[in-house]
Amino acid sequence: MAIDFSREEAQKERNYGPVPAGSRVLVKLHLERTKYPSREDPDIAEAQSGLLQLPCKIEVAEGTYAGCSWFENITLQVGMQKIRLTEGQETAAKRGGSMLKAIIEAVRRIDPADTSTRADSQRQINKWTDFDGMVFPARLGINKKGYVGKDGKTYWNNSLARIVACTDKEYNDLMRGVEFITDGHTRGESTGTDIPHGGNGRLPYDDSPPPSERDSIPF
Repeated sequence: MAIDFSREEAQKERNYGPVPAGSRVLVKLHLERTKYPSREDPDIAEAQSGLLQLPCKIEVAEGTYAGCSWFENITLQVGMQKIRLTEGQETAAKRGGSMLKAIIEAVRRIDPADTSTRADSQRQINKWTDFDGMVFPARLGINKKGYVGKDGKTYWNNSLARIVACTDKEYNDLMRGVEFITDGHTRGESTGTDIPHGGNGRLPYDDSPPPSERDSIPF
């Protein structure tokens, strides 16, 4: 009996990343089961300091780097925190809250400038697991801190720098799987030129580290 491979997909070159800084791609968020759940909600991770975060795996959904993934803890908004926040923790919570809001807006195509009652109702979720499986376009950065693999080499991961809003001129293209890959740097200790291919010039990105080591939750 013949074994038929005629209907299999053509082979593709696998790029393991990281994706060059400043690139805009379509990504998918997977909510991870944390080893350090909060006492109130097992879907939320609680750092040693008491800071609450959403444990996520971010995966590039389309394009040259499809399948490239990394883990990222997104700090919950200030109103969800149960501890007295330091200045650094408050900054992280405000940034995390803004990012989670931007993800919802991108997925549900809500104009960030729309302050109507209808738009505000669409910015609500019922539970944290609603984020699981959300697909949205994002501009990526590179973590400043690398990690040493079993081979002794240092590797760097991507990070979410900015969520692309539905009002952005690139949004529809990105949602269709079009990518904008820059020649930006792929190491946390260097700079790079970061000129987009098919984009419109230099794009800054935010890859700030967590407020402190006690706020960093290992996966």
